[in-house]
Amino acid sequence: MEPEKITPKRIMEEENAEIRRIMIERYGFDEYLANGGFAEVQTDGFGTLYRKEMPEGEPAIQLVKVVNSSPEPDGSFKDYAIPVRSDVETAHEAVAASFQLTAASYNPEKES
Repeated sequence: MEPEKITPKRIMEEENAEIRRIMIERYGFDEYLANGGFAEVQTDGFGTLYRKEMPEGEPAIQLVKVVNSSPEPDGSFKDYAIPVRSDVETAHEAVAASFQLTAASYNPEKES
């Protein structure tokens, strides 16, 4: 409702993935990464993993950017930024972890 009040901090604090996606869309994904202090870690067929280092003693913040495999009515595909554990090392592992699986056990033949 008030896009001028969207900040990287508010985006990270949002628990609802769809609201977070809309906030990032309005803020701008590249701006969110740059202003939020994220760096690209790794990219594979599952998405792109980003990391933000935190002050000493705090775990890093990581998120994985994924593309929804179901097209929108207009044929476009929505991007989502999913917060993930700080110990994952690949986008594949991050997506798998979001389903409480390991990368070795997460190899869908088809996505919906």
